[in-house]
Amino acid sequence: MVLNAVLARVFGDKVGHQEVTTALLGGGGRDPAGRDTAVSKGTTVEIRFERIDETACLTEITWSHQFSGVRNNHHFVMFATTDAEIFTLVNNERAYPLFEAWRFENEDQLDAFVPGLKDGLEVGISYRAADAKLHVVDLQPAPGEEVALRDYDQFVKMPAWVDRQNLVIFHLNLDDLADPDHVVDSIERLELRASTVGSFDQHFTTWSAPHPCFVNKIVFDVRQLARGGETLIYQIVAATLKTSYLPLRGTWTHVVDEIEVNVNSWMLPGHAVTLLWRPVYGAESLYEPDGW
Repeated sequence: MVLNAVLARVFGDKVGHQEVTTALLGGGGRDPAGRDTAVSKGTTVEIRFERIDETACLTEITWSHQFSGVRNNHHFVMFATTDAEIFTLVNNERAYPLFEAWRFENEDQLDAFVPGLKDGLEVGISYRAADAKLHVVDLQPAPGEEVALRDYDQFVKMPAWVDRQNLVIFHLNLDDLADPDHVVDSIERLELRASTVGSFDQHFTTWSAPHPCFVNKIVFDVRQLARGGETLIYQIVAATLKTSYLPLRGTWTHVVDEIEVNVNSWMLPGHAVTLLWRPVYGAESLYEPDGW
């Protein structure tokens, strides 16, 4: 590959640079037809919080990617693991371009991954078939299934010493969402909605790019995060390719409705936008900028 040759010349051939290639291409880049790479030219994210009780809150994430046509590929694969090495392997060695990956803190969260998807995952697509027209399928429950351990090699290449018990794979056939008379030729847009219940005391939530994404905006809806009589303040932490003004960056701020982060920048795997929150106690002063 030309890019590998260039990177070897720039970085040195004794330094591994496959991660750089994967980050730029959105996949391994080994398929000449580009069926193992994905890049989103327009990504939006909406994250809504709903406080359940003193210690728990629901987080509902709706996100969409606009692709330049992922051709001859109708597989969407979701990976979950507690292992950092496996998480890296998924990004570098997966077989299909359309994917998401989660790294959990403990086995309980990993065990709850598939049941949570079966209960609440919704998927929508825009696709082109043989007629070349754009067909739109709105968000709807997704007919996916957990992948058996013996079939993992179909979805990601892993060395023998990796403990595959630390990986869960969930597979969706996007053809199932299309008109029965259509054969999907290319995926143009992928939209997802998923919900999880986590600890309020974690005090943060993060959205990270699964592959190269030009992120337009990320909206955090915090209207139902604070309970009666509670005051919360927020801060944004972000890593993107372009340094620009982001609201609440570096300043704890009181917000009661939505926080709209206009990113307007490319984000590569490893880049993320994080919302932090914490309660205000006693006589601590509040910063409330005009217009919020």
